[in-house]
Amino acid sequence: MLGVDARQYLTNHRRRTLPRPRLTPDEARSRLNPHLEVSRVQLALIPDAAGTGEVLTYEFQGKIGDEVYLVYINAETGAEEQILQLIVTDGGTFTL
Repeated sequence: MLGVDARQYLTNHRRRTLPRPRLTPDEARSRLNPHLEVSRVQLALIPDAAGTGEVLTYEFQGKIGDEVYLVYINAETGAEEQILQLIVTDGGTFTL
């Protein structure tokens, strides 16, 4: 390793008091497209739609056919917050 770019960490790191999820992972999973084959679920803190705050979500990684997705379900309300498609290439993994 030649170096580390820690600007994002230094800019965004702060103490947080996170709420307890109101939904269980199974309750959040019930909000997903039934065709999504889930391979992983974890809690994730993501920026809100306005970019001014954060939202506690469940992050589901899964596939529909050959396409891989990340789906973020609000852990408080069950609302779908964001869907990202993962594009894997020889140059790295990108999101759409």
